Amino acid sequence: MYADPYWWEGWLASWHARWGDKVMEWRTNRLGQMAASLTNFDTAVRSGELTHDGNETLARHIGNACKRITNLRDGEGKQLWVICKERPDSPHKIDGSMAADLSWEARTDAIAAGALQEVGVMFL
Repeated sequence: MYADPYWWEGWLASWHARWGDKVMEWRTNRLGQMAASLTNFDTAVRSGELTHDGNETLARHIGNACKRITNLRDGEGKQLWVICKERPDSPHKIDGSMAADLSWEARTDAIAAGALQEVGVMFL
């Protein structure tokens, strides 16, 4: 599990004590890493590799998320973006969007680190 520690330090410490390295801090205020993570998430959704079950709260949170263009560019020169609320004091939540992205990032990193081989899953 990847989790942004902001406001959750105590919970993360408790979870890390219980589950060890299966719980990791992943700071969402790192602009470059966040933009790359969201690009990977967006690509997975658009390709159909990642879907969801229609959960209304998640759909609403994703719908509430606004793109904020950054000054960063990818290797092809394309401008990168992150997500944010429509305005800082907005009552429209985007937490589910961020959680979905972090869970996809954790999954991707776990597979890259060999997690599927550990449980005997093979790709053809």
